Amino acid sequence: MILAGIALKTGISAGLMLLILACGRVLHTTGRPYLAGLFTAHIVATVVLTGYIIIILLQLFKYIDPASGLTALITGGAISLLILTFTGLFLSLERYLILSLWLHRLATLGFIASLAGIIWRIAAA
Repeated sequence: MILAGIALKTGISAGLMLLILACGRVLHTTGRPYLAGLFTAHIVATVVLTGYIIIILLQLFKYIDPASGLTALITGGAISLLILTFTGLFLSLERYLILSLWLHRLATLGFIASLAGIIWRIAAA
């Protein structure tokens, strides 16, 4: 039963992540002016995924052993998410474009790596 819940949460998170990445890639390829529907889907999916991950992580903190390494992975993911949020804002406002785009891409990789590490550590437990 627990594994089914984890699989469902992972599937929902992965689906939202794929939507965000696909929309972000198309937005980057087509450039400005951004397609309104695609931009909205990118932002809404990002906000929903952020809230969903916060809820999941708050539930996980009840079961985390501080020595397991999960705390570091969760912290890395949270920092990446904050960087993604602010660099996404700067990109949409056309501020610090080169730096923001570089950090946005780097934070995306960091966030994906953190999530993969979290899933790996949970599955290994």
